[in-house]
Amino acid sequence: MPLQPTPLLPDDGLTPNAEPQVNPVCVMLFNASDPSGTGGLTADITTVASVGGHPVAVVTGAYIRDTAEVFDHFSLDDEAVTDQARAALEDLPVQVIKVGFVGGPENISAIAELTADYPDLP
Repeated sequence: MPLQPTPLLPDDGLTPNAEPQVNPVCVMLFNASDPSGTGGLTADITTVASVGGHPVAVVTGAYIRDTAEVFDHFSLDDEAVTDQARAALEDLPVQVIKVGFVGGPENISAIAELTADYPDLP
């Protein structure tokens, strides 16, 4: 199903000729930083923004790569990943979560636990 913007003003008929303001859909992205721009958070952010969404990026680690090859990856610990996500989730109206490369089983578990705390998010 395509993402739909959330109207700020209700259609209550009380504000004639008013154009409703629209918030972009906030998409939380879990992925690694990619300096080449060919994948990871760079690609996720570009994709979400290109369809009018608001990317909410949670860094899970960093790639060492060029446009052709990944040479190495460094993961952030699960507490750093969780703290980033919780801070954003408490501040922004996140409507969708997209999980990319998270770096290891500890981060997968942390994201699973985090999403269990927000059962209404797809």
